[in-house]
Amino acid sequence: MKLTPLKDHDFDLFKGEFFSDWLDFPFSRFGRNMQKMKTDIIETKDQYVVHVDIPGYDKKDIKVHVGDNYLTVYVKKEEEGKEAPKGGKYVYRERYVGTASRSFYIGKVKEDEIKAKYENGTLTLWLPKVSDSEKEARWIDIQ
Repeated sequence: MKLTPLKDHDFDLFKGEFFSDWLDFPFSRFGRNMQKMKTDIIETKDQYVVHVDIPGYDKKDIKVHVGDNYLTVYVKKEEEGKEAPKGGKYVYRERYVGTASRSFYIGKVKEDEIKAKYENGTLTLWLPKVSDSEKEARWIDIQ
């Protein structure tokens, strides 16, 4: 969502871009941004399997970061073209342009063994768990 100055034809505040986003929540552009990336996380004995729905994006638009026990998925979509096709004008435009992200606490995983695949609008990640014997253990000094 962006704030833009009012134009003469936007005198009715409730027809301006800012208010239309809030009044239509959660179906507005603002709401759609928050509802992107519907996610399922499955835990098995050995791993987590994460399915993230990201339809309409290319693989190059998706970045995944793992660190500090969190998994974060970032997406960025560039403007396809501000102007309507020649001889026409946009009456309504719903395609989202911008960035979005989702983060999940995943605990300790084998970060160097994570695998990812993006196919048919779904990002799937396989995050192998750290076994109990691999978990960091330390002695606590008593003062």
